Amino acid sequence: MNANLRVFSVADVDHEIFDCWLDHTESFDFPLLGTRRFAGSPAAISESFSSYQVADPAKIGFPTVRLATLRDGHWIAGASCTIYPGRFARIRCRNDSDIEVGTGVLEAIREACLDRFANFLAIYFEAGESQQQEIRRCEQDWLQKAGFQNLGIMYLMELTVSNARSFRNERESFDSTLTLDSMKMEATQENIDLVNATYQDSLDCADITSLRSTEDILQSYRTNHSASRNSWFRIVSSQSNHAVACLLLSEINANLVEISYLGVVPNDRRRGVGRFCLQSAVDYAKGVGASKLRLAVHEKNIPAIQLYRSFGFEEIAAHDIWFWSTQMSPNQ
Repeated sequence: MNANLRVFSVADVDHEIFDCWLDHTESFDFPLLGTRRFAGSPAAISESFSSYQVADPAKIGFPTVRLATLRDGHWIAGASCTIYPGRFARIRCRNDSDIEVGTGVLEAIREACLDRFANFLAIYFEAGESQQQEIRRCEQDWLQKAGFQNLGIMYLMELTVSNARSFRNERESFDSTLTLDSMKMEATQENIDLVNATYQDSLDCADITSLRSTEDILQSYRTNHSASRNSWFRIVSSQSNHAVACLLLSEINANLVEISYLGVVPNDRRRGVGRFCLQSAVDYAKGVGASKLRLAVHEKNIPAIQLYRSFGFEEIAAHDIWFWSTQMSPNQ
């Protein structure tokens, strides 16, 4: 981190305004209510994380640190970093200054996390058509200089459960060979092996599966920060007596169920297993009284996108995702 960069911790009284500033492009004209100086070292930033017990978010919530640089009493670059179980962190950031200043804030966050609190950091930007190309180029230069890599576009897709197209009658003979069994919601070796098998030759975020351990990923799914309840299933084929897919669901609220992960082992793809998983997710949502079913999919996973659309899923948002990991080599 640039030793001359003055990095500040955003005081508690400013959090709501600061978060609003991060999420909008317009300027804000207001007095700062109590922004206090950080020592500027990773150790000082790490100390803020240390005051939380990250392993027990149900009691204390998820720790968030907010950092900013100032000019003439106004924020010119800033970021917030929230740590989730599974050593995953999500960063929200904004830079109204030059690349060096914005990079300094991200490097301060990155160095503070290290491997102690999070080993995988992600930044999400809205990827709507209205986004100006010049802004996109500035973001790219800034994030690349800070050591982040672009993952591509993730589509958020949603289905109104009552409008879901059912394939159960069409695939009745095939469905009879598959059963939906509950999985223990832990990173057991059996679960890890199944998820790893579904990752092989996957088109969904293939670039990052080697940068996070499957144990950390399952921990993130198990403690989905926005879910009131999680349910995990394995799909077993009576023909082979082996699990051929896994389906991880999260009840976000009374009206919304999220497909946290759906994966099929390579040898059983394009045989209707994915369709069976989706139909099972629809049935689950109906069973808990939810009206919406939601999932995220990478832009390169064309077969999955086509399958989701065939069920009636529609794209409701798109995010341009950048990431950094402790497992990345210096040349990545």
